[in-house]
Amino acid sequence: MFRRFLAIVLATISIASGSPYPVRAKDFSEFDAIGIQMLTYTGRPEDAVEKAKAALATLRPADTPRKRDLSGWVLTFLCEALTELGKYRQAVAACQEAVATFEGNDDPRTNSESNKFVLALPQLASTYEAMREYELALDVRKEQLARIDDGRNSNPDKVALLGQIGELHLALGRFREAEAAYIEALTGFENVWHANRKALPLPHLHLATLYRLEERFDKAEAILKQGLVDLEATRKLMDEVPSARVAEQMYESNLPLMHQTLGWTYFHQGRLSEARDSAQATLDIYEREGVAEGRRASDVKILLARIEDAVNPGSARAESLLIDAVATPEDDLGITYVLHAIAQGELARHLLLAGRPVEAEPIAQQAADTLLWGLGEDSYQTARAQVILARAMRELGRTAEALAEARSALAMQQSFMPAYHSETGETLALLAELYEATGDRENLAAIETLRAEHRAARAKFEAEN
Repeated sequence: MFRRFLAIVLATISIASGSPYPVRAKDFSEFDAIGIQMLTYTGRPEDAVEKAKAALATLRPADTPRKRDLSGWVLTFLCEALTELGKYRQAVAACQEAVATFEGNDDPRTNSESNKFVLALPQLASTYEAMREYELALDVRKEQLARIDDGRNSNPDKVALLGQIGELHLALGRFREAEAAYIEALTGFENVWHANRKALPLPHLHLATLYRLEERFDKAEAILKQGLVDLEATRKLMDEVPSARVAEQMYESNLPLMHQTLGWTYFHQGRLSEARDSAQATLDIYEREGVAEGRRASDVKILLARIEDAVNPGSARAESLLIDAVATPEDDLGITYVLHAIAQGELARHLLLAGRPVEAEPIAQQAADTLLWGLGEDSYQTARAQVILARAMRELGRTAEALAEARSALAMQQSFMPAYHSETGETLALLAELYEATGDRENLAAIETLRAEHRAARAKFEAEN
């Protein structure tokens, strides 16, 4: 791991100084390969593809173990660049060739076997994830896990992989499998040496997100409070080692995420005062860090706005917060577009509460379109935005369009959300209103049957929780 980090640093220096690459085949090294990767990292994937292909030409025929190993590196970074460009079929082919190249290079003087698992397979999994081929990505992640799973629960790489596996199960709607992976990650996380936790996402957050999606808010609250205790305990351990201060600062970046997630949990429980305290504590941290106007603060502003609207629907304070959330500075990261769209959807929701559907509809349309592009048809966020859009269209008398959006949202919710989920019930109620308005008795009867099934599932869930 350190060797790869050093290679990245040196490659960055090489790029900054304008050093040409690729170099001659006999001089080509891992540093030069990492230089190709850095082109993608610095927003130049087209250049990365060009340099990778040129490098492969110098390395072929790959008639020595060294050349085969370096070819695997270059193919991996070619795959990464092609993925960034959305050329997924070509990317998969490059990654698979990288895997095969490393597998076929069993010379003990190379690190090909390790590079297969450290470089090629992780990138292949990431490419499948970008394609939303979650089953294929899961197979690759499990192959990675099988190699490093030595039975110990203190391996940070294992903890990170379990988190990724949980995310993939969640994307496939397999909530119990996701829960099992997250719980195993959490158990492992607690055994990881404290200084090695700095680069790991908190399993507490993963697990709490799952429980929030399932509307099991008591469980989400409990795991978040445990996470805050663990966070403080780890901080104290790091305080004892002066050299760990940087690690401590990185680790403490999780603190605002914990507070705002806890705030959402309180909000959905109707505990608005506690929700406001958690949200404000989060925003205070962001303000001290000088990032209160950045993308990280967008979600907490949405939370504060939802609290304001819960007390005073359509309030001016809520609108101001949501306008700030929408105005998050733009960059080329996909997550920024997603966060921007989520904030737009919430602003549209607010405008509907304020009785302003004409303003709400185009904002909701843009939000739904962006989320469909960014997250796809298997996301609860996309479904939520489509329901807001459908409500705006209904208010404007565009019933047929509203029906199309609501039906699409319901299909997403039924494929991903638990059968009892309250948002599914809200979508069913909206569809019933729309079919009633159009006089479509056949579809109305079908929706009423689904509503009855939903009420039964909801009653069962509430009785058990």
